[in-house]
Amino acid sequence: MNSGRTKPLFVIHFGEIGLKGNNRPDFEARLVENIRKSLVGEDFEKIFRTESRIILYTNEKSDLARIAEKLQKIFGIEWFALAHETDAEIENIKKAAWGLRDNIRGTVKVDTSRSDKRFPMKSMEVNKVVGEVFHESGKYKIDVKTPETVIGIEILNKIALIYFNKIRGVGGLPVGCTGKVVCLLSGGIDSPVAAWMMMKRGCIVEFVHAYAQANVDEVKNSKMADLIAVLKQYNCGSKMKLHAIPYSAFYGASFSMPHKKELVLFRRFLLKVANRIAAQNFINFVRIGNSIEFTIQK
Repeated sequence: MNSGRTKPLFVIHFGEIGLKGNNRPDFEARLVENIRKSLVGEDFEKIFRTESRIILYTNEKSDLARIAEKLQKIFGIEWFALAHETDAEIENIKKAAWGLRDNIRGTVKVDTSRSDKRFPMKSMEVNKVVGEVFHESGKYKIDVKTPETVIGIEILNKIALIYFNKIRGVGGLPVGCTGKVVCLLSGGIDSPVAAWMMMKRGCIVEFVHAYAQANVDEVKNSKMADLIAVLKQYNCGSKMKLHAIPYSAFYGASFSMPHKKELVLFRRFLLKVANRIAAQNFINFVRIGNSIEFTIQK
C-alpha cells in the first residue's frame, strides 16, 4: 500500500479550541472557514478536519512560502508544519523519514504522536526504531535533550505525517466565533493593540475614530488607514468597518464648556457615540483600549 501523494501538505494544530466542550466542532469549522477565506487566490487541493487537526493538501501550483505566511496570521492556529504523507506502516515511515534527511541540520531527535492508538507500536518505540535508522547510518548523532533538528511523526488512521520544522501561529480563537465589538481607534499604539487582542479572542472588530481633517476622504490616506490595513492582515481577508466621526461635531459645542473640563467631556462624547453605533449595529461591547487617554485623539 502507498498513499500516492508526492506533494507536501500542511498539518495545522489548534490550542485553545481543543479545550472547548460540546461546541468545539463549531470552533473548528469556523477556523477551517477562516483559513479558506485567508487563502483566497492561493492554489491548493483541499482542506479538511481530521483527528483533532486540520490538513491542507497542496498541489503543483501552490506557493508554499506564501501560504505559510498567511497561516501565521490566522487566529486559532497554534502551530503548523509542512509535512509529507506516507502509509501508517513502520517500514514506510522509516523509509519516508530517511528520504527527507536533507532537512536535517546537526543533532537529531524523533518525536512521535499517535492519534490512532490501534497502531501496533507505542510512540516511544517508533522514536527508537526511526532514530536507529539515522544513528546506524553513522552520519547523524541522536540528542533527545537539546536536538538541533526534531523529526515530527504523527500517526493517524491509515496515514502517517512526517515534518521537521514547526511554525508558530498567533493562537487564540478564530475571528468571528465570539461576536462583535466596537473599538475606539487613535494614532497611538494602545488602541490598535487592544483591537488586535480582541480579534485574538475571536471578535469581529468595528472601529470608531474622531478625525480632525477637513474632509472625511482624507482619513483614507491617514495613519488610521495604515493601522487598519495592518490589522486586516489578521482578519481572514474580510473588510474592516471604520466609523469616522468629525471632531467638529464636538468642537462646535465646546465653546460653552469650561476649558478644564473639555478633555473629560470629549471622552464622554466619544464613548456615547461609540455606544450609539454599537446599539445601532446590535453590538454589545465597546473596547476603549488599554488607556482611554491614548485611545482618544483630537
